[in-house]
Amino acid sequence: MKTASSFVDFVYVKDVIAVCYWLMENQPASAIYNLGTGRARSFNDLVKATFAGLDMPPNIEFIDMPEDIRDKYQYYAEANMDKLKNAGYN
Repeated sequence: MKTASSFVDFVYVKDVIAVCYWLMENQPASAIYNLGTGRARSFNDLVKATFAGLDMPPNIEFIDMPEDIRDKYQYYAEANMDKLKNAGYN
């Protein structure tokens, strides 16, 4: 069974650490800040980039989304970075 594609805003762990450090040093207003690239990408893009980073040819196998979570899964997520940018982070 073919299911909808997922698009998620992936973010590099070192970028998360950099933002956490900036928040600690600059202490903007207490709030919940989104963190991402501001651009949703597919898992397929992530996997292809991972293989490219490892200098390996892509070896991708697709499996169906488990039926019991299909109607609960968030198929699209993209970080709105405006609040963090308005707090002074670039």
